[in-house]
Amino acid sequence: MLIGCSAIQEVSSIRVDGREYLSLRAISERYGSEISNLSNEGKVFLKGSFGEMIFTAESRELQLNGLRVFMGDVVLLNEGFLYISKLDIQKFIQPLLEPALFAPVPGVNKIVLDAGHGGYDMGAQNKELGLNEKDLTLEVIRYLKLLLEKKGYTVVLTRSEDRYLGLDERAEIVRNEKADLFLSLHFNAATNQKATGTETYILTPQLQQSTGDSEMSEKDTVELVGNQLDPWNAIAGFYFHRQLVYDLKGTDRGLKRARFVVLRNLNCPGLLIEAAFLSNREEANRVKTVAFQKRLAHSMATGVEVYQRMLKRTQNEVAQ
Repeated sequence: MLIGCSAIQEVSSIRVDGREYLSLRAISERYGSEISNLSNEGKVFLKGSFGEMIFTAESRELQLNGLRVFMGDVVLLNEGFLYISKLDIQKFIQPLLEPALFAPVPGVNKIVLDAGHGGYDMGAQNKELGLNEKDLTLEVIRYLKLLLEKKGYTVVLTRSEDRYLGLDERAEIVRNEKADLFLSLHFNAATNQKATGTETYILTPQLQQSTGDSEMSEKDTVELVGNQLDPWNAIAGFYFHRQLVYDLKGTDRGLKRARFVVLRNLNCPGLLIEAAFLSNREEANRVKTVAFQKRLAHSMATGVEVYQRMLKRTQNEVAQ
């Protein structure tokens, strides 16, 4: 059963601003993991069959087997002990460690690929190198389509040419096609030209903050259509982000949360990937090469396969 049901009520918990937090000890006991003492840096290490998780007091960042992921609530420090919000346990930690709890388990047969921007919407640019995000995303998505079709998947593109397509239109294509997975590809830009790396976004769960927000607001209270798939968004996001960071060898900027328009009303798990920074000259020079574009496409295709294998293992577990 899910944490929060009757069998878990016995563990110590605290309530802050109307929100329930469970002791990190509860997670340790549930998963039979070893738990370290609080370090001078406010960190606690959990080690178990899942590998290693590192929680940091007053931070939303969690290190899971070396990968950066961002939860919706900060880890609380109370009288020398760390507490995790029940929502983060239910929406992120449990899906990754106990996916069979969230049956029915989806499959992956039809995938909608979304090349970000298009037409008059250039997206991020590196004018010095003559790079437009809208062109780069389309090139990579075309490579990816061929790779996935060779593996037997049915692939639909939101756009196959340089044309403008509204954000709601992209999500509507996903719904109309009854897709099993949605992947939206983008390239990043920042005023800080030293910024580099890859970040992956999933839809922010209801009653939680997006990674870029510093406090709760009215929009966080609304349940979106895509929130029905929060557990599977978390699972897909983790496996894809891990694959991208491993293959691209860039900076791990984290698995993050946002309420992007293309993710809000999906009826299947969906991700938005910011693969690299066009505003960083060195990274942009890599991105413009066919070798990098094909490596990115191969990494995303591998991400689909890894996610698919995890789903099949979970389906078998549910069936037993």
